[in-house]
Amino acid sequence: MADEHRTTIQDVIGRMQCRKGFECCGPGFQKPCKVRSVLGGKLIECLEDGQKECEFAVDFGCGRFCECPLRDFLLRTLNI
Repeated sequence: MADEHRTTIQDVIGRMQCRKGFECCGPGFQKPCKVRSVLGGKLIECLEDGQKECEFAVDFGCGRFCECPLRDFLLRTLNI
């Protein structure tokens, strides 16, 4: 991972709070929770049931969408 990405990640983490300690991103961001980009990258859909208690997960009945700035960065920038 590039130093600029590490810096951005630390900046994003520093501006937010996560009650679950960013566990969905996995240790070292090696095994983050499964998500997919939908609507041309405008939304992130959670693909794991364990995210029901996540404060950034929004249930729309037909799916659960992620509003976590960190998870958004990992998907859009690093494609993970």
